[in-house]
Amino acid sequence: LAFCLQMIVPVKNTTNLHIGINDGMPPPPKSHRHCPLRPLIIFNSSFFVAVSACVCLIILSINAETAVETISKNLASQVLLSIQNRFLPQMALPHLVNSQNFELWGDGDLSLEFLDETHPYFNISHPNVIRSFRQYMRLLNSFKSVVWVYCGTQQGAFHGPERKMDGTIIWHTADPLTKTKQRYATDPVSKSVGGVLSNGSYELFKRAWYAGMAASPCRSMEWSVIYTFSTGDPGISAVLKVCSQDGVWQGVFAADYTLDFVQAFLRLPDVLPTDNSVLVVVDSERMLIGTSLAEVPLMASVSEDINAIPTRVVAKASTHPLVKAAGMYVDEFERTERVSQQHILGAQLKVLDKLYQLSTIDIKDDYGLQWRVWVLIPEEDLFSVVHASRNLTIIIVVFLVTVVLVLNAIMSIIITRPVQQLTKSVSLATELKLEGLLRTDNQLSSIAELNVMQTKFNILINALSSFEKFVPKHLVASLLQEGRAAQLHAKSLPVTLLFLDIEKFTELTEKLPPDELVQMYAEIMGGLAKICESHGGIVDKFIGDAIMCLWNALLPVENDKAEAVRAAWRMRRLVLTGDWNLECRIGIHHDMVMVGNFGSESRLNFTALGDGVNLCSRLESLNKYYGTRILLSETVKSDALIGSEFLLRMVDRVAVKGKKKPVEVYELVGHLSDTRHTARIEKYALAYSKYLAHDFSAASELFNQLPEDKPARRMHTLCRQLLRCPPSPGTELFTDLEQK
Repeated sequence: LAFCLQMIVPVKNTTNLHIGINDGMPPPPKSHRHCPLRPLIIFNSSFFVAVSACVCLIILSINAETAVETISKNLASQVLLSIQNRFLPQMALPHLVNSQNFELWGDGDLSLEFLDETHPYFNISHPNVIRSFRQYMRLLNSFKSVVWVYCGTQQGAFHGPERKMDGTIIWHTADPLTKTKQRYATDPVSKSVGGVLSNGSYELFKRAWYAGMAASPCRSMEWSVIYTFSTGDPGISAVLKVCSQDGVWQGVFAADYTLDFVQAFLRLPDVLPTDNSVLVVVDSERMLIGTSLAEVPLMASVSEDINAIPTRVVAKASTHPLVKAAGMYVDEFERTERVSQQHILGAQLKVLDKLYQLSTIDIKDDYGLQWRVWVLIPEEDLFSVVHASRNLTIIIVVFLVTVVLVLNAIMSIIITRPVQQLTKSVSLATELKLEGLLRTDNQLSSIAELNVMQTKFNILINALSSFEKFVPKHLVASLLQEGRAAQLHAKSLPVTLLFLDIEKFTELTEKLPPDELVQMYAEIMGGLAKICESHGGIVDKFIGDAIMCLWNALLPVENDKAEAVRAAWRMRRLVLTGDWNLECRIGIHHDMVMVGNFGSESRLNFTALGDGVNLCSRLESLNKYYGTRILLSETVKSDALIGSEFLLRMVDRVAVKGKKKPVEVYELVGHLSDTRHTARIEKYALAYSKYLAHDFSAASELFNQLPEDKPARRMHTLCRQLLRCPPSPGTELFTDLEQK
């Protein structure tokens, strides 16, 4: 009805979409007949809601038990998702700990050999023990659920820290020769082992899982059987077998979980499908590993011998009636079906006059874990969900019986078509494919809200197109892909930097009219920017008559040093061959610099900062001192690909302003195929070698033989000065420049 009225009575567009023509904005679009979006959405969705509600009501009324079984399976699936997304990643942490220790061992930063000739095994001041202690303490602090990290040798010795329930750390060391173990206090502040707390007997090889590691392949990562730790707590170990390069067993790295970790996870409120549900974890022999119930024994007996495997409780022999009934049902099911580990979905159990739905879920990982979760959900919980859903459905059906199918179909078309078009346009905009996305007046929707969205979208496209011109396009694309606001952030990256400064540009600006100056500046800087981007770089900023470019700052660039040098060569050719009669100076450097968003919370600038940036700027300025055009640092020259394409020569060793350590500076002379400069470069190199050898007379004479070479003239002058005032023998020679 509302839609029909809007079609008959014209409605003016009262939304203030534009500021005005005087502000440079386009005039507002012509008035359209609009209809509010909310009534259309209500009419459009009501039919589907009513039909869905009726179907749900019929299904619930015909077969409530089927609905209960379906809900039971869905809830069991929720438990499965919790296990896959939360439990299994946690169970993988001990193996991650072992992998980190193995990598450190392979790099030589961690040792399995902690035997000292004077104090065998119990020498806690041994450097290997100290390194192990600090590494293991770091891992315990990083992985809070792991209670024990240690290593054991092939001879049966071991050491490692244990986290107690109160958070204290105890260091354990076992001696296989005396078959004893000592416990030490630890100091987390000084990161050191303290005094002895206690002594006791211990034999690592009596651990069945440890003795069995001899038959396991090298670098195998697996779980041990459930056994009793030396603390008396039942648990499980993640172990990694360590072998030498020739395949000889050296020992193991291990990290432990107690079964309390499993119990704690099962009792999390968001893991249980309903408040009264019960979760039980068993192994392949249906022995209990953990339950969500309190005070359900997992062990039938625990031997005083810590090396003995404890007697565990089989589910069907549990003292808890529900766990016992579930265990007996699973036993009977597998016996009658004659299959092992068959999944059970929605089986009905009756325990103490209460009905439960039983489903089973497998827990498996890549390290041999084969457990199973029994999900027991009271049917009264399930029926309460069904009844609530049915009552809600009845209310909705009664409320929506007046919905007309034909009206719904018409309105669906009216709504979905512009929404789909706008959705497609938004997707293209997030990929920076902005061409053809602007909507004309005739393409705007007649629905008021959609009309506003499309108009605002046009404004957004114009703004985004303008934004691309202020910052690198890759940066804009990165912000759109991340989907979050830019923040103050930087990281250290290996970046190749290029500074280019145009000579005598200031003098030219004083002669040209503003319009011609703007046009010329756009042509020069636009051409330089295109060259930079064609070689994989980005323009960081325009600094008056200078430009700063970066490679590897946003996206990784293959052969970034070579690409920067190629770009520099083309940039100089562009400046020289233009109609502007200009020249330029270029500096190129590769270094680790901080790259990211700098500034304040309200104003950010993506750029690079650091000593490498300053050095690159100094290299550009050094061209003026030596009379060169393109200077490279040693880190750029070291790229073999550059040497295979371009002719380079070392100009000098220079300590730029603010630096005491000299750097080698190289000039990009030309392409390698251009042999005109070969003799000059060789003579310059010979002269410079004489200069470094303090043979200033010979160096001066050789440099003087290159009268057209500006760096040679500079070095000739320097050698003459050194002949008048020679340095001490053995003095390291370099040019110390105080000016920028």
